Amino acid sequence: MPLTVNVTTQDNATPFLKQMAAKFTGDRTEWHGEIAKDATVLTQDHVRALNIHETAQRLGAAPSSPGYFEKKANQMVPAADSTRAMVMLNTGLGLEAFARVFGDVTVNAINSKYLTIPANAAAYGRRAGSFEDLKFIPFGNGVRALVKQTITMVPGKRKAEIKKIENEVFYWLKPSVVLPQDDSLLPTAEQYGKVAETATERFIDELETEEAALTA
Repeated sequence: MPLTVNVTTQDNATPFLKQMAAKFTGDRTEWHGEIAKDATVLTQDHVRALNIHETAQRLGAAPSSPGYFEKKANQMVPAADSTRAMVMLNTGLGLEAFARVFGDVTVNAINSKYLTIPANAAAYGRRAGSFEDLKFIPFGNGVRALVKQTITMVPGKRKAEIKKIENEVFYWLKPSVVLPQDDSLLPTAEQYGKVAETATERFIDELETEEAALTA
């Protein structure tokens, strides 16, 4: 299911675009194609500028490169027909991360009991199964985690030595998480309107240049 961003020259369009739409009474595909090109560049630049490495920075981990949004930006393509300009991205089922533009998204564990949420730099970007020595720990407050457990012998008060157990959390375990709506993942309608106007002005200039050349 592709993500399709529509940039209209009618209905909710800016007054300038509505005025131009009234003048272009024939097939508007070529005009919309120019708008789609600029809208795609706007969307690509916006998506690349997202703080895609926030989790890595919070955990002190090296960010993966290229990141998810960088890859998606590179896959965006312009499209157009007589009714609209479009930015197309084949996101697969559920619109992937961009579903958050339209509302909260619940992510459920699939084929396993829990989602594994990285808790430190070592876990970031790696599957839990890639570690051989992680232990499942249910904490008293209902929180569950996969930890790396270290047991050392230290001097005791009543015994010569006692066990000291330290648990370093690698992954928090949750059956599901809710990601809140975030329409900032895409440019605003105002931003699309501005690039549409710029593209339209360029398109009109090119038409006038071509007409002047034909009549010269």
